[in-house]
Amino acid sequence: MSTELRDGQHIFELGCGWGFLTLWIAAHFANRRITAVANANRQRDYIQQQARATQQNGFPLNPKQVRPESYLEK
Repeated sequence: MSTELRDGQHIFELGCGWGFLTLWIAAHFANRRITAVANANRQRDYIQQQARATQQNGFPLNPKQVRPESYLEK
């Protein structure tokens, strides 16, 4: 099975956790846009910190923090 990732794609990673796949994609595909969704601010902050630490702060990375309970009926 192949993911068929290609440069220039917009990648939406739902449930990105600590962003290991997100950061790998960012390092290997220069012309991509990534939206990574995690359910914790700590995870989002970690991804942003790692991107800066590896000199990748210029790439389009849009980590979001989403709370699953916000989608539950009340």
